[in-house]
Amino acid sequence: MQSKVNDIEVIPYLCVDGNWNMNDSIIEWCWFQMVRDNTVRRVFNEKEVVCLQGFIDFIRSRNSFVVFTDKPVGMAWLDPFNMGSVWANFCVFSHAWGRLAVEIGKKTLAYWYGLEIKPGEPLFRSIAGITPSNNVPALRYIRLLDGKIIGRIPDAIYDAYEDRAVDAVISYFERG
Repeated sequence: MQSKVNDIEVIPYLCVDGNWNMNDSIIEWCWFQMVRDNTVRRVFNEKEVVCLQGFIDFIRSRNSFVVFTDKPVGMAWLDPFNMGSVWANFCVFSHAWGRLAVEIGKKTLAYWYGLEIKPGEPLFRSIAGITPSNNVPALRYIRLLDGKIIGRIPDAIYDAYEDRAVDAVISYFERG
């Protein structure tokens, strides 16, 4: 399924019959853009991904999406935590930071909430997030997307780059 909304396309990254629907060069470009933007440490603060092949393996193991305008402007992926509920993850590339980033996030959330198991039955009842408390840009982004921050879990996330535990900030996004 592909969604084009106001020149923003949200495209799932899928394997069908053993073939990925996007050329590896697109996923590689996304990794190197994250490296150029210096966002790898913010997105993968526990150092669960530190190289291109690790990124490819990670993205292929998730429900991943690439967001495009005339070129990739970001990636997003979902981690299940309960039937009908998911943890959302966003990474917007620097050439889309600002107002476009907010539009990208809102369109991606609308896309996810628009997915249906069958007509009239939404695939997701809730979309939530867990964000390290020291990731100030991500916390600001959640607010810009009208996300609701509902609390903190003390010392729940390990930041490998800072070699310390930080609070986990829990948020959710309401259906639009």
